[in-house]
Amino acid sequence: MYIAHYDHLLKRSPHLLQEHVKGMLNIIGQFDLSFDPYGMTKASVVLHDSGKKSAAFQEYISDPNGKRGSVQHAKAGAYALNQQRYEKVDGLKGFIIDLVSLIVASHHRGLYDFNKEFFNKIN
Repeated sequence: MYIAHYDHLLKRSPHLLQEHVKGMLNIIGQFDLSFDPYGMTKASVVLHDSGKKSAAFQEYISDPNGKRGSVQHAKAGAYALNQQRYEKVDGLKGFIIDLVSLIVASHHRGLYDFNKEFFNKIN
């Protein structure tokens, strides 16, 4: 099981990644997503913390002395999507994948500029 969040000072169990994603999906399920016929919202929720599955992140989150922000996790889901985009998909679906990649990679910092430089960094 992967840990998503953990406060070592509190006497609570870690917040597991699977629970975090399910909780986020429950939250967005309370909103009218008719503006999103392509499922970008749901895809963004599922992918936004996939980088937390890395050994480096799990080591950091398990360490009581781990420095917050020392392990990048936000871009992993964008990277995976971006690889799919250029291997198998084009047109409107490709554009949607690019938008979801941008949202996922930006979820802690504000949106990156949607330009070639962003996609070069993801690759």
